Amino acid sequence: MIIRSFESYHSFADAALECGSDEPRLYFLHIPKTAGTSVRHWLMDRFAHDDLLPCDVIEELEKRAPEEFPKYRLISGHFGWNIEKYYPEPLNVVTWLRNPIKRLRSNFAYIRENVDYLSQIAANLGCHNWIEYYQLCVSHADHEILEDPNYLGFSDNLQTRYLSGIFPQLEPIELDEAILERAISNLEQLSFVGICEWMDASIDLACLEFQENHRPLTAWHNPTKRSITSHGPKQEEDAAIAASERFDMRLYEHACKLFEQRIEKIRELLPSCYRGESASQFLSDYRDPNRLEQIRLAIDEQFQARNNPKIRRERGILDFRHPIYQSGWNSRSALGDGKTIIRWAGPKRRSRVFFPFAPGHDYRVEFTIRVLANYHFVKTMQIFSGPWRLQHEYEELPRRENCFRQYQVNFVVPASAIDPRRFMTEIVFEVDGELVELGSGSGMLGSFATDAFRFAAIRDGARAREPGLTQPVSES
Repeated sequence: MIIRSFESYHSFADAALECGSDEPRLYFLHIPKTAGTSVRHWLMDRFAHDDLLPCDVIEELEKRAPEEFPKYRLISGHFGWNIEKYYPEPLNVVTWLRNPIKRLRSNFAYIRENVDYLSQIAANLGCHNWIEYYQLCVSHADHEILEDPNYLGFSDNLQTRYLSGIFPQLEPIELDEAILERAISNLEQLSFVGICEWMDASIDLACLEFQENHRPLTAWHNPTKRSITSHGPKQEEDAAIAASERFDMRLYEHACKLFEQRIEKIRELLPSCYRGESASQFLSDYRDPNRLEQIRLAIDEQFQARNNPKIRRERGILDFRHPIYQSGWNSRSALGDGKTIIRWAGPKRRSRVFFPFAPGHDYRVEFTIRVLANYHFVKTMQIFSGPWRLQHEYEELPRRENCFRQYQVNFVVPASAIDPRRFMTEIVFEVDGELVELGSGSGMLGSFATDAFRFAAIRDGARAREPGLTQPVSES
């Protein structure tokens, strides 16, 4: 596989208002149970809604016509190195790795929890050997699976198998030092490598290397729901797994060292008091709130510096079907009609959108609240731009049968709130109260959902200067 460096990745600023068809093709090499579904949703936010290749495994790719593949800009699935058969041109390749003991236990638990669903998929694809493996996981304890021929040679040391290019294979392959070295060599060439145990740091570093504003991972998808239990002394079982997954253990250790080297890019941006004595100590203390605030501000500053000057817009639409610069919004989803793509403000009470306003103009911005979790969130909503609190107006729209109650919101951003030195102007939406869980057991919190923001310059600026429309935020 030919791999591109993110140094050649162009800025995404000009794609913020467009379809994103000029974006470089990105391949997320998804290794099972490495938070891949969550990361895939996070990556999807950078692309147009229809840019994702709708396949998860090689067997699905083989059923598609070759002329279909060029139209997809984001490839994500359990394809390993075999993707080069379908995309021979250079790719930007990213992956995430996980502690092998945790990954394997999570994998076994997930199979037991979803055995019927997984077996049906395997049957539809004609992969009967998968069904045998799933039944093995259901009927045997973790340490017993490690010795079974349905596991050895196929699914042991899965991260090494994916990165060395031997997975998936029809016949068992025993790993050796040469295969591990190939996996390490391929790992070092990837455009980006994240570490599940350092997920916050991985997301922050990815934002920096992807050349975008800070955009957190806001929701977890496809978690193992039941607790992972041991069938014997946990310490002994962990030792047995570590011995069986010895190639993955070494690959993971190498990936962590590589990540510590790359995290220096963030440390170099911070004041000395926030850097820590070393990269490892910096990562161990990563959850410090003051440090996190400094990190995310530094990432945003880097983005602004890289994209200044750029073409700013006097009017446009930030449409959630397309990549936009935002922070604090949950993953995209479709409204009941299946056509309207919305995003919920959450999981925090503050959500941000970055607009490419041209300096010297006041701007009118409007959006529609397509779904509202609680009317309290409309009553308590506040909108900010830097030191300004922006007065907004809202009205309930005529309600159609079997539709959600919807509201039209309008506000004006004065020219004085637009910094000509910064490419993007940050608009903050804040609500009060406890956010609502979006779906039973989903873990995703939100307050309101919208599909797009429309903005246009007010050339004479008269509306923005009317008394009471905007007011500075008080020191208190």
